[in-house]
Amino acid sequence: MDQQRSIYRVRLLYQVLEVVLARYYARRKQAPSLATSAAPVVWEAALEKAFTCYHKRYGIRRLRVELREEGHRVGPSAAASRC
Repeated sequence: MDQQRSIYRVRLLYQVLEVVLARYYARRKQAPSLATSAAPVVWEAALEKAFTCYHKRYGIRRLRVELREEGHRVGPSAAASRC
């Protein structure tokens, strides 16, 4: 949406997409999410290290406990998508 904003008006884009315009402005005010920050790179390396340490036989629950002990907070879906 932000890429097209320089070409088209935001109101027109949302009319075409049939989305409420207030959601766009509310979304822009929100703080950047953890998914878009550079922080996941750190836990991904720790996840890969733990996963290979246990010969790629450790489950997501055990890997999350391992990461939590190292100080990383990772959700189950995020961890599962990286294994």
